[in-house]
Amino acid sequence: MKIRYLLALIIFLATGCWNYTELNELAIVKGVSVDFEENKYVVNYMISNASSEKGSSKESSPQTALIEGKGQTISDAISEIKLISPKKIYIGHILVFVVSEDVAKNGIASATDYFFRNNNSKGSFQVVIAKNSKAKDTLKILSPLDSFPSDNIAKNLATAESFSAYVSNTTFVSFIRKIQDNGIEASANGISVIGSVKEGSSEDALKNSSIETYVKVEPLALFKKDKFVTWTDEDVSKGINIFLNSIQELKIEVPYNGGIISFLLSNLKMSSKFELNKNINFTFNIETNSEIEEMTTYIDTKKEENIKILEEKIVEELERILDKTMKFLQKNKTDSVGLGYRIYIKDYQNWKELKKNWNDEYFSKIKYKFNIKTNLLAEEDTNEGTAGLNE
Repeated sequence: MKIRYLLALIIFLATGCWNYTELNELAIVKGVSVDFEENKYVVNYMISNASSEKGSSKESSPQTALIEGKGQTISDAISEIKLISPKKIYIGHILVFVVSEDVAKNGIASATDYFFRNNNSKGSFQVVIAKNSKAKDTLKILSPLDSFPSDNIAKNLATAESFSAYVSNTTFVSFIRKIQDNGIEASANGISVIGSVKEGSSEDALKNSSIETYVKVEPLALFKKDKFVTWTDEDVSKGINIFLNSIQELKIEVPYNGGIISFLLSNLKMSSKFELNKNINFTFNIETNSEIEEMTTYIDTKKEENIKILEEKIVEELERILDKTMKFLQKNKTDSVGLGYRIYIKDYQNWKELKKNWNDEYFSKIKYKFNIKTNLLAEEDTNEGTAGLNE
């Protein structure tokens, strides 16, 4: 029995050493950017410097390395990167995939096909579109808050999604699925560089207490098939996420009595029904809870009539956002909210005819209406949880 345990221990230790040696031989890619310059794809891999992370004796060694390759195809560009890197490239830990607007306009499918087919690509990384910036520049910006640019972008997206309703969690898999699916078009958040790329990519940026150059999450970029169509604003991005039921919280502000009242909406759910007659008619039912986050004017929220007034204000603002979103999407003839997909799921026979020219002919002429209900929590409801602390 002791011999059996001893053999198991030897195997365990040997396996651990093998993994450690193998890890040191890998160039672990944390971020990818794709640009298009002079009729060639320009791919940059942001590679984690593992020796620096583990406290290398070379204190000045950078934590990341950006390696660039160019080619007629993505695989050509990556082959060039492999020739430059002294270690074996591993793409199983990518956090962000940044695509330039030029690449997106020409068709993003050709820029993503390599990563879709690669067995080491897990597909859970975030897809973002570089706005008014080169994609590779977004991977150069260092931050005192996180010295890994790819980690910084990924955390920016995750943090912003939790409180900003215009940010969407767009993984590579979900993005590709929407390109391929019936009756829905893909979208992805933008990202831009604010400030000087030269200063933001300097090691000195890590020492500054004030952040002068940074990457900023932008509203959604819309696609039609695999090609970029247009940028949205914050309202339309919020509206799209409401239609897709992908909002955690929504903050809205409404004017009242010469001031502003801010509301925080939660548990927001949308359902829909449609009728196919001479026109396609959609009815959207929205329910949400709401509470007052801030007031710059006074209203007595203990009075039921005032609660009803504020609930009406919330409904009006939600309807404005959703109506603006639908008009914008219909104008640009791209069904980013998946109304066609809803027909495809529930009425496939009619969809077979509609899908032939869905975006250009049918989606742009849809008639719609909204039924919105909100429950505004009164002050005694919101303070209920802390009542015992004040006794």
